[in-house]
Amino acid sequence: MKTAAGINNGASIQPLVAEAERIVAECIKHFGLKTKPEQVSITVASAGQKSALGWFWGDSWHKTKAAAWHEINLCSEHLDSCDVGELIIHEMAHAENHTLEIRDCTGGRMHNKKFKVMAERLGLIVAPRSKSVGFGYTKRGPEAEKFLQKVNFNPAIFLRHRNRHVAAAKSGGTRMLKCECPKCEYLVRVTAKWLAIGTPVCPCGTKMKAS
Repeated sequence: MKTAAGINNGASIQPLVAEAERIVAECIKHFGLKTKPEQVSITVASAGQKSALGWFWGDSWHKTKAAAWHEINLCSEHLDSCDVGELIIHEMAHAENHTLEIRDCTGGRMHNKKFKVMAERLGLIVAPRSKSVGFGYTKRGPEAEKFLQKVNFNPAIFLRHRNRHVAAAKSGGTRMLKCECPKCEYLVRVTAKWLAIGTPVCPCGTKMKAS
């Protein structure tokens, strides 16, 4: 079904992007951030070989040499399985640190204590430091939960995803895919066939994430 503007809402990801942009603007206002809404562009793209659920990329988009803005990407394979509200807040912590010229990551992956400080300021709970991503594992805390409720965040709009197992299924192969526990970093490998049914649960009781 098409709207008067000719947009197919059933297939378009425009509502998804619009909701993410709204939450960015509300986050800036609620937490009193220096980053401006017009400085952040939301994209939806594949994580490729990365295990990331999303990322922040500062000064990645340019209209002129003097005017640059930032990207927050939501990885298309994981939209149905991650907490997108928490993810946007996580990436906004990076955005605000970038605005304040605070370096909060090394090697593009290792989150340092400066990230932890900003993430906690935005209401997230930061897990103990891990060897793979530093202080990169976060989840909603009471303040983040209160904020998302206040702005009527709509998680249902993100319940769509790009099929992450198409390539393996078409090849007929049995390539083993990695699943990692976001809490304790326990690793297992399973086939695409079983991941299509569901991701396994770690012995610690946490649902694992495919990469």
